[in-house]
Amino acid sequence: MICPKCGRNIEGTLCPYCDEPQIDDNTDEYLKRKSAYEESLKDTEPEPEERQTGGRKFKRRYAVITLAAIGAALAVALVSTHLPRSFDGRLYTESGGKVFSITDGGLSETTGRMFSSEGKSVYAEVHEPEGISEASGSELKGYAASSNGEYFALTQLEDNGTDDNYSLYIWNKNGDFVKALSQKDVITVRDVTDSGEVIYTTSPVLNDQWYTGDDVLHIYKVTGASGRSLTGESKKIGDSVQSFFIYENVKALVCLDKDGQLYTCPGYDPEKRVLISDGVTKVLPENGDEDNYFSYAAASVNTSKSADLIAYLRDGIWSLTDTGGRIGLTLGAAGENAEFIYDDIDRVLYKAEGTGLSRCILSDSGLTDWEAIGTVGENLLWDAHKSTLIFETSEGGLARAETGNVTEIAGEDAGASLYRIFNGEGYVYRSDDGIFVTHDIKAVPVRLSGEISGEIRMCAQFKGILYIYAGGSLYAVERDGRVTEAGGCEGLYVV
Repeated sequence: MICPKCGRNIEGTLCPYCDEPQIDDNTDEYLKRKSAYEESLKDTEPEPEERQTGGRKFKRRYAVITLAAIGAALAVALVSTHLPRSFDGRLYTESGGKVFSITDGGLSETTGRMFSSEGKSVYAEVHEPEGISEASGSELKGYAASSNGEYFALTQLEDNGTDDNYSLYIWNKNGDFVKALSQKDVITVRDVTDSGEVIYTTSPVLNDQWYTGDDVLHIYKVTGASGRSLTGESKKIGDSVQSFFIYENVKALVCLDKDGQLYTCPGYDPEKRVLISDGVTKVLPENGDEDNYFSYAAASVNTSKSADLIAYLRDGIWSLTDTGGRIGLTLGAAGENAEFIYDDIDRVLYKAEGTGLSRCILSDSGLTDWEAIGTVGENLLWDAHKSTLIFETSEGGLARAETGNVTEIAGEDAGASLYRIFNGEGYVYRSDDGIFVTHDIKAVPVRLSGEISGEIRMCAQFKGILYIYAGGSLYAVERDGRVTEAGGCEGLYVV
């Protein structure tokens, strides 16, 4: 990203040269500040120093984004924008309707509740305030919680004697609450943030079979508390929403309506709407698990600290832009099911479409032509921090792509499957020869010595032990490959 004070390309949220907070700004005022700052450094500024990254040296790049050179600027602006992943290390599992915490000694029963919405899992001690916990004649339709349990929301279908009304309740961890909405339209909570934003949709009920109409997107912002009541206001984001994505870290809403208008709302504010393009037929958000992976399977809520880009399709041509619509790059022609990955260290773009895997190079003058480098099957894993792509081939093998070059890891196997270790840097590979595991995406996978039955659903690690949720059981895998069954399992969550 570009520092608004000195104009240098920086990582993180604070410029190491002038301590200016990171703000993307291309206004005349910014350009004047930058010019004045550069003038003051003319006689003293040293040569750009080298930085060491992953065994390679890179010169620091100084660049300013201008509309006249938008493609070349993106090549610089996207370099090293991601931050390291961070997890607090807690794993939870569900079994028999109860929630268990995974500890050093095994499984420990807890008293809280598990919220698992798109993009995140939250474990919280929930105490519903009086007035909503025992609402007479009401049917609870859904719970939601913010990541750190600061705010909660629920929807209820209330029978008022004549017509049924949907209600939206919001409360904080202190027990202050508000009945934010009561109406005949169906209310669905999509996301709750720790700063008190509740993003929800409403849909009109069309007939007595409960078919609903188009989604309308709204946001309720908590502004304070008085007595035991919360105060706030609700704003409509947009009508006839076809798809939408929430980037929590940059507080941005990305919306595509049914008329093909693609727009973003910085700060979740509909009054600051930025139109990206019209005539759009498809939007790919960033995958919440890895930076710069644009996937149709990505969750609608992204809590990644580095997510700030989207890819979109218009007139058969894919483009890449940030959530503020300030920068853009044309990726070229591809179908609606294409996915894209950007390696911002080696400046390589990958495109997966059908069974084809292609690459191109991003230089200061733009993109090179797309070049086919292999075939891809059902699953692929991208590690942005190690610039490594692991994927099943269409023939059932396993392969690795680095700097755009592909090498084989395992040969053809019709029954092979690839799984991510969700909170780690490795993967699990199941073939007819057994189950293979590596804790480092660059390492060679090692065969497990024990058996795991049933379809693998999720893999996560805790203090050096790998936990695999397969079938209806939870398995613990030691570093040496030994496998033990930890107990029944109906869900595994990384919080």
